Amino acid sequence: MKQLIDPAAFNKSLAMAFDSNFDVESSIRRVKKIIANLPPDKLYYTNRKGWISFYKRVDGKQKCLPKASNELYLLARRKYLLLQLEILELTGKRDGGGQALREKLILEIQQLIDVFASGNLDVARIVMTPSQYKWFAGPFRKKSLKQDIAYQTVGGTYVRSKSERDILNTAESLAVPAHYEEETIINVHGLVESLYDSLVDSGVLKGNLFYYRGHACCWRVPKELEWMNSPGSIWATYNYKTGKLTIFNDFKIMLANNDLICWEHHGMCSDFTYRSNAGERVMVMKYTRSVPSGGLIETFEHDVDSPDKIIGILKKEVLPKLWF
Repeated sequence: MKQLIDPAAFNKSLAMAFDSNFDVESSIRRVKKIIANLPPDKLYYTNRKGWISFYKRVDGKQKCLPKASNELYLLARRKYLLLQLEILELTGKRDGGGQALREKLILEIQQLIDVFASGNLDVARIVMTPSQYKWFAGPFRKKSLKQDIAYQTVGGTYVRSKSERDILNTAESLAVPAHYEEETIINVHGLVESLYDSLVDSGVLKGNLFYYRGHACCWRVPKELEWMNSPGSIWATYNYKTGKLTIFNDFKIMLANNDLICWEHHGMCSDFTYRSNAGERVMVMKYTRSVPSGGLIETFEHDVDSPDKIIGILKKEVLPKLWF
């Protein structure tokens, strides 16, 4: 089976997540709640000359579980999460036997992932929540990109810049499930109404506030607001029928609590128009609460000019919240 995420990369990512700073108690509560809703049976496996099969015990007898069965994945997830829970409960106890046991359990959970992968199971389906898996594995609407002007990641995704390629390559090396330039629809009807009212009240506007040239929305605004019509402006995507506009976030990542992190990389900030558009884009997302509180990562070129810096961002902002 072709894995949706690389098992070796996941094992590295998980170990790094356990050694990050995070809200341990919240993670423990979340994992316990998930386990409580999974079937209580224990999963076993055999390895005969490299052929791994999975089973459970029923009335003292082995019952083989087909590798395509939903039951097998539920029990595999339970086995994985029980080990994860033990590690989380030991996380605050970093000395003596507690630390030694914790390191042993981390190795054990990594070996379990290797067993699942060798047994031809989809590791992502086991370690992700159902919502995470559906989101990452499913189709999504993204911005069009000409491949002849793009950069390609190791995983085969085409991106617009070397920095975006480096970010996504590093994320993929840590099994971080990310979407590139996924569509976000934002309701800005209230902002447009406020703009209309202010321009009418000041006597600047007579008639319609905007018109369309092809698919682009063009704004009849005074000179100081003409940046709304600049190339790359989010306001060109405004749909008067819905009162919404479209933003394509550089990267999106779904966390274990099903919140989305949006990562905006500002790569051309020496350009005034780019800087104005980027600032407006972020301000609108924040003001409309289109991203959860704390759910927006912003980086500049100097923040991502080495793999270590990108790993530092992922370790701080993403990994613990991603896996537990």
